[in-house]
Amino acid sequence: MCGIVGTSSTEKENINIQVNEVAVCGTIAKGAGYTQLAEFCAALDIPVFSRKTYLRAEENILDITEKVALDEMLAAGTEERALAIDAGEVDKDGVSQLQLTVRGLSDRINYNALSGVATIIGARTKKVLYRCPKNGVLTVHYGVVNVGKM
Repeated sequence: MCGIVGTSSTEKENINIQVNEVAVCGTIAKGAGYTQLAEFCAALDIPVFSRKTYLRAEENILDITEKVALDEMLAAGTEERALAIDAGEVDKDGVSQLQLTVRGLSDRINYNALSGVATIIGARTKKVLYRCPKNGVLTVHYGVVNVGKM
């Protein structure tokens, strides 16, 4: 034997990959949770981190996701508004008149559903301007509420 020992990596040296967060992110993307991740790791004979660690990583990922979504919706609203102004679609007070598409989805055919989501999409950009998920009595609102006058 030559006695040479070395390492090889396909990742950049200065990137710090958080394996736990990557595993949680993949689990969320799949629509699964901690139990499914633990079962998958057990099938591969890989030790799994604790439920507490999973929940902490999940909360962090969901906070980041919500912030990015809000930033994107605000940017889309600004873009949609600028396009309306460029097209001369403003009222007598200078407020832009946006053309919108509203989509809704619920778990029932009637309008008495306990959960669902409403989404407002800009007609010009086709980007999401507002999204409101509803689950039971908790309703969460985020998105472009008022872009204002220019």
